Amino acid sequence: MIQAPESGEEWKEYHPHGQSVEVFRTLVEAFCPEGGVVADLTCGASTTGVAVVLASGNRGYVGVDIDEQHIETSRLRIKSTLVEAGRDT
Repeated sequence: MIQAPESGEEWKEYHPHGQSVEVFRTLVEAFCPEGGVVADLTCGASTTGVAVVLASGNRGYVGVDIDEQHIETSRLRIKSTLVEAGRDT
């Protein structure tokens, strides 16, 4: 069972429709095979991208959004997550 945090406010730190990274990490691990690629065609602030970085196994991520500000937020958020995870290249 996926357990979501009680408050949804932390999900909205980066985007008005933000989601729980932990829920998406669980979904990525369950439905994307290791070595696979997750395509997020409305990435917003890349909660899914952060989940891919944090998921076990080696998966790729492609995020697309029409809003340039969301793309910049996504890039910075994923970069920060990679650094924190010790996977910055």
